[in-house]
Amino acid sequence: MESLRHLMMSGGFLPHGYCYLWTPGLVELHVVSDALIAISYLTIPVTLVYFIRKRRDIPFSWMFLCFGVFIVACGTTHLMEIWTIWFPAYWLSGAVKAFTACVSAATAILLIRATPKINGPSVLRTLRNDPRTRAIPVIILTSSKEEKDVAKSYDLGVNSYIQKPVDFVQFRKATHTLGVYWLVFNQGPPRQTLKAIAEKTG
Repeated sequence: MESLRHLMMSGGFLPHGYCYLWTPGLVELHVVSDALIAISYLTIPVTLVYFIRKRRDIPFSWMFLCFGVFIVACGTTHLMEIWTIWFPAYWLSGAVKAFTACVSAATAILLIRATPKINGPSVLRTLRNDPRTRAIPVIILTSSKEEKDVAKSYDLGVNSYIQKPVDFVQFRKATHTLGVYWLVFNQGPPRQTLKAIAEKTG
């Protein structure tokens, strides 16, 4: 209880408005700006909760909860910025910022840990193992020219393996040539084949 009282007390500090010299236009600018930011921050989590309730199939739904807490905490810091203009509760404002910092760091760490560890060959393997995407032409454009990478890519079913040029102009020419070949000259799978795949997987 004493700690809460200490957070709420001014501790001899002056309100933040004194830093603005109580200039009406400057005070209004900060109040309106912080209020709009806070309202926006506090509205976003409501949308996230509604979205999750409608889409139960979304993986990592707990990450949306982390984002929601993070966003609410950010919005609260802006509300505290308004409060401290008239009431110098800087310890409380600092505590809110510290909580926001902890939530932000935790959310960032969890997001990194939840990021799928997947590379190009894994994506290619997934495409070729799925009947719905098996017929999609796949081109690997990479800086690697290692023979083992080339062999592995063709073993997994890549249609073309190209070492990308380092020079930007040459890179642009290469991508243009690729586009012309695959979109103009290349003969894709017959429509009947794609239809049969869709029916088989549907």
